[in-house]
Amino acid sequence: FLFSKIILTKFFGQEYSSGSLPLIILSLGLFIGYLVESTEKMFMILKKTRLIFLLTVFIIISSISLNVLLVPLYGILGAAIATSITQILAFLLYAISGYSITKINPFKIKYFLNALVLLAILGLIKYFFSENLLVMLFLFVIYILLSVLLLFITNTIEKEDVLFMKLVLKKITSRN
Repeated sequence: FLFSKIILTKFFGQEYSSGSLPLIILSLGLFIGYLVESTEKMFMILKKTRLIFLLTVFIIISSISLNVLLVPLYGILGAAIATSITQILAFLLYAISGYSITKINPFKIKYFLNALVLLAILGLIKYFFSENLLVMLFLFVIYILLSVLLLFITNTIEKEDVLFMKLVLKKITSRN
């Protein structure tokens, strides 16, 4: 998201750096769209396969329509926008449907606020970005520490998260 131009230039060359804006748009859309998976799995468990089918058909039709509309006008940027809008629409439809069926909202506002704060921290890292590998490793360690600290401060860390961190620390510190 933040390092798209650098990543495209390093891996594919300067001529691909113009794809950084579509990559940013796609990253955002696909990140939000990824949140659909948990709700879709819940629908499968509840045997709501007809609902999954109807939502999928609606999302496919929306995607095709948006691509037909935006790609001729904006090219690759239009395709990225159409895909991202479709992913966000899928998230909204699945979230609303899931809540109406179960009355459970798995998406707490403080999780989204944490994501925004972490994005801001990444923005600061990008501002002080250096191509020096040691500086980047140092910034990565700081980012991980700030992320964990933020989880504790906002009380969004779950019992399973603590267990996972303990297992990782145990594995790192073990000499086997």
